[in-house]
Amino acid sequence: LALLILGSGVLRGRYSEPKKGEFDVKAFGQLPVMFEGRVKPLDTLARNTLLVLSERQSVKHGGKVKEYAGPDKEENSKDKEADANLDWPKKESTVSASQWLLDVIGNDEKAKKYRVFRITSLELIDALGLNRRKGFRYSYGELESRFDRVREPLDAARAKARKDESLLDTYERKLLEFDTKRRTYERLIASFKTISFFTAPARLIEDRTLIMRMQRELQLASEDTNLLMGTTPPLFCPPVGRDSDDWVLPMQAQTDNQLLGIMALAEEKEADMNPFPELLQKMVTTYRADEPIKFNRAVRTYMADLNKHEPTAWDDDKVRTEAFVNRSALLSYSGGLYVLAFVMTFLSWLGLQRPMGRAALVTILLAFTAHTVFLVLRIYISGRPPVTNLYSSAVFIGWGGILFGLALESLFRMGIGNAVAAFCGFASAFIANGLESSGTDTMAVLVAVLDTQFWLATHVVLVTLGYTATLVSGFIGTLFILMGLCSRSLDKTGRRNMYRMMYGTTCFAIFFSFIGTVLGGLWADDSWGRFWGWDPKENGALIIVLWNTLVLHARFGGMVKERGFAVLAVMGNVCTAWSWFGVNELGIGLHSYGFTEGALMKLMCYVGVQILIIGLGLIPLRAWSSYGSDST
Repeated sequence: LALLILGSGVLRGRYSEPKKGEFDVKAFGQLPVMFEGRVKPLDTLARNTLLVLSERQSVKHGGKVKEYAGPDKEENSKDKEADANLDWPKKESTVSASQWLLDVIGNDEKAKKYRVFRITSLELIDALGLNRRKGFRYSYGELESRFDRVREPLDAARAKARKDESLLDTYERKLLEFDTKRRTYERLIASFKTISFFTAPARLIEDRTLIMRMQRELQLASEDTNLLMGTTPPLFCPPVGRDSDDWVLPMQAQTDNQLLGIMALAEEKEADMNPFPELLQKMVTTYRADEPIKFNRAVRTYMADLNKHEPTAWDDDKVRTEAFVNRSALLSYSGGLYVLAFVMTFLSWLGLQRPMGRAALVTILLAFTAHTVFLVLRIYISGRPPVTNLYSSAVFIGWGGILFGLALESLFRMGIGNAVAAFCGFASAFIANGLESSGTDTMAVLVAVLDTQFWLATHVVLVTLGYTATLVSGFIGTLFILMGLCSRSLDKTGRRNMYRMMYGTTCFAIFFSFIGTVLGGLWADDSWGRFWGWDPKENGALIIVLWNTLVLHARFGGMVKERGFAVLAVMGNVCTAWSWFGVNELGIGLHSYGFTEGALMKLMCYVGVQILIIGLGLIPLRAWSSYGSDST
């Protein structure tokens, strides 16, 4: 079963030729685009944009959606009647991110029917005159005629945000969030617009009426250009020739081609034209005309020209690999297998210990293999060490936790190592998915002050391994408390072995955290003098060092035994969570780039759960099922 699950993911990710009469959407999704400082496949751009708009990486199109009338029933019923004219398909289907982007670029009317705008504010839904709908997703076609209804409050919210964002109420924040989604969608459309009428410079000289027609086209294009002012749009056309390294918009490339043609005509020589805007235009026209053969030929020609010109910052293997990683969803499939392994581990404690335990271990190893492949491919694509941002830290910390769990299982064979590995793997996939849902680039270009291979590979990796070991120790402590309270299966030998596990991982934690923190100080001193002094993130790492030191001293001094060590280990989870996520919420220091909207509430919930577990751990030992009358 595990092999089938992983195999389906790999097959989804692998590129395959389209069937006869089908558009090669996968090949289109592998075309490169320059955005946010790096070249990535169009598929990545499409997925991240959908996450911003819809909090999904694909589109559910068609089918019946349950709707509820708002407070103004008469107005909403009229709006609902108008919305029905959008003619949604009766049967629901799933549209891939690349297919959605192709429709946005090449079939605007069809794209307007996709329900991709998620609006969760009931007040905003009512203000727009929409019906409340299960899933809270609406199409651009539904919203297009309603933007003016919230124009005034939106302008007021913008003015207030410019003065002080803390003054914004919930409705105003949702208004600004909605406006960001609208601008993101419209910017995407404008970024791929081409000027439909361009002609050879020689014909312009022969027929001046063509100049007037082209002027009208340029005027229309300027309206799209205005949408992009003050933004950093995706740039689809790579540079051609040695004179420029800059990727540009299709409209800009077309304008440059026209100027080059006029200059070449005057100098009586051949112009080195950029072929990419015309190829994009050919893709759009053939897609609209429903001509898959010509469309696929245009895509292949585009790739051939890319290989011919070899533009700046483009690496075909890396772009194709990233598209494979997107489609295969290896981490998501691994997350499902980790859940299956955790359930099998739990069942092994209830009975059938040997077969269930082995099945759990095999499942974990398969999932870990996919997890490792995912991690290695990300390192290859980014050209960086494994940890560069919060998303990559979630992937790596989970990977390290699985490694610790497998090592513990090989040493103690109690099923505890399997439980640790399975839980860490699932938590890694769950947290990474949550971080990815914001729509930010998970392989974004590093800020300048952190752009160094050596220190990323030493300081950052070691500190992150310190996080990993501390969290593993804390999870074993959690299992110790819960199993000790609720089960008689944790006998004296089992308690002693779990105590040894916690002690060993805590020793690893203090080693990695201490060395990593010292290296961080050396990095700061080498790069910025004594600017560090101290960055809040490094304070968080120091807290972990100090806490693990306290835990070990409490053990060496005889102040705590098994139960006390477990309680202190769980408190280490709180310290690690603060260093990992809490510091970023301060919005200051070198690591303020990791600020995540809404993360503080989730962090507080996590801390609350850990404090509850600590409280359970402080229940007198005579009430513990595993200790019984033994209170040692």
